[in-house]
Amino acid sequence: MDKIKKIITILLHLFIFFTLLQIFSRCTNDYTKNLGGGYFYRHDGYPSNSIHSKHSNGGEIPPAVLDYNYNKIFIIAKQRPILTQDILYKTYEYQLGKDTTYYWIIIKNKTLVIGPLDSILYEKKRIEYNIPNTLKFKN
Repeated sequence: MDKIKKIITILLHLFIFFTLLQIFSRCTNDYTKNLGGGYFYRHDGYPSNSIHSKHSNGGEIPPAVLDYNYNKIFIIAKQRPILTQDILYKTYEYQLGKDTTYYWIIIKNKTLVIGPLDSILYEKKRIEYNIPNTLKFKN
């Protein structure tokens, strides 16, 4: 009987340990990444990923940021807006609806945020602002 109690106690402790491990591992997925020029990427898990500025006039790219890349001058981002606009963000007009992927450009030294753009206008703005071809999306 003592042997059975010991086995049950060990199994119970293992169950509690692995349950706590699962709970705490889910809490550590959030992070921020410094993009330079006072901008940072905030990863809170899809669909809450966004890009923000430390400057009050720096602008932002609201959720859900799908992909981004940056260099010393520019930040480029792909975004699919979430269905309900969060009151924390400026209201943007999504001309093609909220089920479309949009593109954004940030010119860091001007704190200029250009977007939301469709893919054709995005390519035109890349040319207009001389964004190098080496600055591409990761995915």
